Amino acid sequence: MKKVAFVLGAAAILAMAQAQAQTQVGKQVTDSNGDGKYSLAELRSAFPDVTEAAFAEADIDGSGFLSPEELKVNQVSGDLPS
Repeated sequence: MKKVAFVLGAAAILAMAQAQAQTQVGKQVTDSNGDGKYSLAELRSAFPDVTEAAFAEADIDGSGFLSPEELKVNQVSGDLPS
């Protein structure tokens, strides 16, 4: 279900906004090292209760990080806090 939501939502998200080093959908998650992606530690700085399992589930491409698009998709779907 998440992959389907990602595929359908990704095109709309990419068309609506540029991938940014800082993303805000509610509370701000900061890309503290400026690499354009979010680690579990960076996500936990805004949302301390996010578990490793929730982070891994949100990491659609399995990279070990969340892209700005993955973060937005998971926040909009309610799978991660916003």
